[in-house]
Amino acid sequence: MREARMMERVKKFISHNLLTFVLCGAVLVVFNLFLFFLWGEGIARNDSVQNTPWVLADTTAAALHRNGTRYVISASQETDLHKKHVWAMLIDNHTGSVVWSTALPGEIPRTYSLSDVAEMSRSYLKGYPTFTSPHKDGLVVLGYRKNSYFKLPRNNLNNAFLANLPPFLILIFLCDGFLLFFMYILIKRKFVQAVRPLVRGLNALREKQPVHLQETGPLAHLAAAINQVSDRLVKPDKTDSGE
Repeated sequence: MREARMMERVKKFISHNLLTFVLCGAVLVVFNLFLFFLWGEGIARNDSVQNTPWVLADTTAAALHRNGTRYVISASQETDLHKKHVWAMLIDNHTGSVVWSTALPGEIPRTYSLSDVAEMSRSYLKGYPTFTSPHKDGLVVLGYRKNSYFKLPRNNLNNAFLANLPPFLILIFLCDGFLLFFMYILIKRKFVQAVRPLVRGLNALREKQPVHLQETGPLAHLAAAINQVSDRLVKPDKTDSGE
């Protein structure tokens, strides 16, 4: 009876600590997601909707107009481009040649084919992330500093994938929760099995009965200590009985 009560206390102790461990793990995951959200929001604030490359390309195309035989852009728009270290050019619809540019690097070609335009619209041009916007006389292309933006050449997602993403994520979290619970039960069971002989040994020592536990497993040092105490308690009894 006493052993059963002690084992119940041990089980409660183990359950409490394992549940605390699991809860700490869950809190850590939520905290990491929260930090990820804050990090993403910070990046979004630094690159707000008004300053995204696509919007800047649209405003540049709108600010660029023809004045006689040459193209001009508003001073404020050109200043904005220079502040962001962005070069820009206008590719003519008919010839494919660059008919206007600002801060254009020397390595950038001055003539383009349709395939060149298609490639730069979805990826890079000479390592520069490029963003485009239509103009009545052609195509405005903006180029940002190398390694400033990562572009996905195949930036399309299947609608079925997007529709099934929320339930899939929920299923993943449920599976993770089940695995954590299974691990909790397994660890608790193994720990109880390891502690049970120690509890029996301590109860036997309380009754001054000889004890010999197997000194194996992660709690072998405790079993050895109980065996040593048992030997010390039993030897005096044998000596007294011999006298």
